[in-house]
Amino acid sequence: GTGYGQVKKIIAYNGTTKVATISPVLTQNVTTSTLYDLGYIPSSFEINDNVLKNIKKFKPKSFKLNVPFLNDETLVLTLKHSSIRKKDFVVKSRTKNGYENKNIYPNVRTYNIKGDNVSGTINITGNSIMGVLVKDKIIYEIHRCDSNTHVLYNSNDVIVKSTFICDTEEIRDTVILAKGRNTQMQRSVNQACITIAYDVDYYTYTNIFNDNIQDAIDYLYILTAGVNEVYVNELDTSIIFGSAVVSEEADTYSDQTTSQEFLNELSNVWQTTPDLDNIERTIAGQGAEDSHD
Repeated sequence: GTGYGQVKKIIAYNGTTKVATISPVLTQNVTTSTLYDLGYIPSSFEINDNVLKNIKKFKPKSFKLNVPFLNDETLVLTLKHSSIRKKDFVVKSRTKNGYENKNIYPNVRTYNIKGDNVSGTINITGNSIMGVLVKDKIIYEIHRCDSNTHVLYNSNDVIVKSTFICDTEEIRDTVILAKGRNTQMQRSVNQACITIAYDVDYYTYTNIFNDNIQDAIDYLYILTAGVNEVYVNELDTSIIFGSAVVSEEADTYSDQTTSQEFLNELSNVWQTTPDLDNIERTIAGQGAEDSHD
């Protein structure tokens, strides 16, 4: 390969040379010390920042990546560039003067993972790598932890369980439930495709993304890439990031208190706002996880 993706070194061990098998929930604020305080050592590795700079500068269509895995295994992966952004991608801001089009696009470079019984997606943004990897029907995640340290963990064995509860609108159609979690389906040529539009409420825009639309769009792109990988593997259905609407001013979502109310208001806004009529979407999803609670 080009050598762009060569891992610099493994820095965490489980007493001897065996990489530990721990899986905490990671956020952008988690540090290595936090993990050690929990009594665990993550499967972690360093990537030279120059590697990421070269990838962003030369934009290779494909390259090799050696990733230290659990139990002293090293995965040799082939990464091929891909995009989950719709060609006529649209970003609109919701302001006191109405809706305004923004000339903003995801600043993320995405690669599909190809390997023996391994699939997934890796996203490169700034000086970080974030990704989803599916191996032997198990989903793993890769995140930057601190400095240039990245960690890989089994997403099903997290120590801190998510408290997020998914709700639905009051009126809903029949829901098709996926059977066989973590199954890897053969990818077909003619996959079903879902175009998703996001609506980022004002609370999330100010408190999570610090009034930065670019950060919001990059986050939503990476989120969509991860969801796409799960849908492709489990349902043979791809997800496309079609558009996003971001509230730069106080909005009607601020008056809602429960997930149910958020979803009802989301449906009402998208069905009654003429400025949103021309936005193609199979699904409109809210960019907040009931942030007020």
